[in-house]
Amino acid sequence: MARPPRFRQSDVLTRAMLVFWQNGFAGTSVRHLEQATGLTASSLYNRFDSKEALFASVLDHYIAKVVQWRIDRYLRAEDALAGLRRFFDSTYDYISEQRPPMACLLANTALEKSATDLAVRAQLDRGLALLEDAFADCLQRAAQAGQLRADCDCRRWARHLLLCLQGVLVDSTIHPDHARLSELVDGVMAALPIQKH
Repeated sequence: MARPPRFRQSDVLTRAMLVFWQNGFAGTSVRHLEQATGLTASSLYNRFDSKEALFASVLDHYIAKVVQWRIDRYLRAEDALAGLRRFFDSTYDYISEQRPPMACLLANTALEKSATDLAVRAQLDRGLALLEDAFADCLQRAAQAGQLRADCDCRRWARHLLLCLQGVLVDSTIHPDHARLSELVDGVMAALPIQKH
């Protein structure tokens, strides 16, 4: 008898992540997960105990592989405000007829009832806190560079940016229009306490 395929844990999580990201938690069936991962339902449950536990692991994987990568690439740029702008623009610049908007797995999860599961909620809170901290650090560097006013409350503005990010992500799924989304981001950036020279 042929042996079942063996995948590294990270491969399984990446494949499951893409399915959850596209379909949402409620819209993803065990059959979808079997097809995506090549593992049987019993193998998945042996590894993760439940669909909720698998999803919590997927969110942890998403935070490490997607959220942290985006933070490192954009929010730690030498020019802090240019990196911040690029971070926002990159949330929708991939949208095309071939690639419909999928927004962000964290934002999508926050809108689903799956966020009430304690393990899922813990990962969601961790991911959002990571983003808030990264925004605060980016703004602090911008203030130190003289791009923002010296009295800028970076933590308060970081929370504001996190709220704006979620709004842009949701709007991108409803109106996947580059010009519209860019205009929204123009407003986000214009609201910041920019230092006038």
